Amino acid sequence: MKRRHFCSSLLGALFAFSMTLPDVRAEDAAPPAKIYKIGVIVPLSGDAASLGNYIRKGVLLALESLPSTVQERVKVSFEDDQFLPAKTVTAYQKLANVDKVDAVFVAGSGAGNAVGPLAEKDKKLLIAIGASDKKFVIGKKYSFSHWVSPESETIPVIERVKAKGFQHIGIITSEHEGANALRDAFIQGLKDQVLGDRVVFDEKIAVGAQEFKTLIAKAQSKGVDGICTIILPGSLATFAKQVRELNFAADVFGYELFEDVNEVKASDGALVGKWYVNAADPTADFTARYRTKYNEAPGFGAGNAYDSLALVAFASAAYDNANDKMADYLRSLKDYHGAVGLYSASGDNRFSLPAVLKVVQKDGFKRLN
Repeated sequence: MKRRHFCSSLLGALFAFSMTLPDVRAEDAAPPAKIYKIGVIVPLSGDAASLGNYIRKGVLLALESLPSTVQERVKVSFEDDQFLPAKTVTAYQKLANVDKVDAVFVAGSGAGNAVGPLAEKDKKLLIAIGASDKKFVIGKKYSFSHWVSPESETIPVIERVKAKGFQHIGIITSEHEGANALRDAFIQGLKDQVLGDRVVFDEKIAVGAQEFKTLIAKAQSKGVDGICTIILPGSLATFAKQVRELNFAADVFGYELFEDVNEVKASDGALVGKWYVNAADPTADFTARYRTKYNEAPGFGAGNAYDSLALVAFASAAYDNANDKMADYLRSLKDYHGAVGLYSASGDNRFSLPAVLKVVQKDGFKRLN
C-alpha cells in the first residue's frame, strides 16, 4: 500500500514516511539499549552560514515531527565547520571518537569528500546534503548524497542556452568540488549538443574571492554573451554587483546558489532577473509547515535535510540501528513520498530528484519551466 500524495496534516505526513519503510511494530519500536546518534556538520557561521542554517532547521523540523516511539530512539547534535573541509574533518573526529555517533550529515561536496573515506572506514552512515560531486559516494557502502544530480540539472540549462542562441559562452567557477562537478556537467552537456566550441572563457576563482573586474573585462573582450556563474555564497553577490558596475551585457545564469535570500539582498538588486537551475521546490505541505515554524521560506537543502533525518530515523527503528542494513535500504529506496516530492534511489548512492529552472525576483524566486 502506498500513499499517492504527501499528506497535508502532520499525522498524515508522518504516516506517509512510515508507509515507505518496513513495518515497525510496537514491540519493534521499543527503545534499544543504544540510542541512534546523528551528528550534523554544517556551516553555522561564516559566508555560507545561511546554507547551514537552512539544513539545521530542516533537521530540527523533521526531528520534532517524528512519532514519539521513533523520536526517543534518535539523538541529534550539531557542529559548525564554516564550510571549510579541514574543520569538517575536525568536527567528524570529535563526533565519531567522543560523541560516538552512528551517522553523520554534512553540507556540500567539499565536506563529503573530506569525511567520506573516514565514514566508510568507521562504517558510519554519511549523508551529504547539497552535494553535487559524486566521487565520494559512487561504489561506496555507507556514503550517500541527498541532492539533485549535476546531470539532471544540466539538461534544462542546456535547453535554455540553445533557445537563447548564445554564440560566445563564458564560465566562472569557485574552486570547490561541488562547483567543479557542476561546471564539468555543464561543459559535457554543451559537448553532447555539439556546442562545446562556443566556450571562449573558462575561469576558476578562489573561494571567498571579492575582486572580479579583471575577469569581467576579459570576458567582455572575448564577446561573451552568456556566462554560466557557479560561485559560492560570499562571492556571488559581489560578482553580480561588479557585472552591473562594468555594464557587462552578457546574460548571467547559473546553478543552485542564486536561491539564497541573503545573497540576493547583498547584491542590492544585481541578482534580480538572473536565471538559474536548482532542485525542484519542496512540497506545499512541507513548505507550509516550515513557514509556520520559522517564518520564512525553506531555502537550500531544507527539504533534503528533513527527508534525510526522517529516512534515517525510521530506518534505525526498523533495522535496530544496523548501518549495513540501513545503507542497503537507502540504496534500494523506491517511490518515497517525502518533503522534496516523490523519488527513488538512483542505484549509485544518489536519488532521482528533479531539477527546475527559476529566475530571481525582488520578492522571491519564480519557476520558469
